[in-house]
Amino acid sequence: MEHFNNLTPKEDELLALLMEECGEVIQVIGKIMRHGLESWHPTDDALVSNRSLLELEIGHVIAAYERLHDASIVRTTVVESSRARKHLTVEKWLHHQE
Repeated sequence: MEHFNNLTPKEDELLALLMEECGEVIQVIGKIMRHGLESWHPTDDALVSNRSLLELEIGHVIAAYERLHDASIVRTTVVESSRARKHLTVEKWLHHQE
């Protein structure tokens, strides 16, 4: 039976992966904004900083993106063009960058 959104199970799974990883980045950013980059969870024996968690989760997002690319769900040329445009258009909204 075809799903209403016409996604294949593979497409659905990879989009869910990206969504989960983006959510984890958002969660870490919230921790950083509340407690700082170098803070860590008080019960974490490994003392992994929020900065390290952010780096880890951004890596997971990149891995999910690469899987989307490999499955021909997203096109690198379009993503790279969008990335380059964002660098130009975001400048007027950033207040604390050089």
